[in-house]
Amino acid sequence: MGLGLSFRKGEDFYINDERFFVSEIRSPTAFCIVREKDGQAFWLAEGQAAELAPALRVSVGDRGQFHLARVSFDAPREVLITEGDKYRRNGGHRRP
Repeated sequence: MGLGLSFRKGEDFYINDERFFVSEIRSPTAFCIVREKDGQAFWLAEGQAAELAPALRVSVGDRGQFHLARVSFDAPREVLITEGDKYRRNGGHRRP
């Protein structure tokens, strides 16, 4: 079972220590995620998926709402996925 998170335009999340953010929401089932380090855009629509990192795929999640991007993450357990505010509050990820 994957992880599902909802984001508004401009909100961000981290995959391990790499920042991504939602740059545009066209509808509850069509939005764009941008990787900060290189500006690569990943457009997602219902029925499509994208690989944001090795072995980490994202797709449009269930129960989308207007002005929200519902992102479904499918990743190995060792990949850390954190909402941006929680990442910053905790000072980033702490690797053992």
